[in-house]
Amino acid sequence: RRHHLLIMDVMRIGGLWSAEEIADATSIDYVAVGKRMCELRRKQLIHRTDEKHRNRSGRKAYKYALGR
Repeated sequence: RRHHLLIMDVMRIGGLWSAEEIADATSIDYVAVGKRMCELRRKQLIHRTDEKHRNRSGRKAYKYALGR
């Protein structure tokens, strides 16, 4: 899928990413990024870290990294 490739390209830059940060970097809708992140986790291409970040709505969101 195109979205999977865009998300993985951004994450290859390095560091930890929240779904909101990936949405900002790729111009993919935030909700779509969230769905793609779940799919990528199921495929074990990314994993959710213990680190969280406060998003624009003020809620805490997990950060993700490449790999298991």
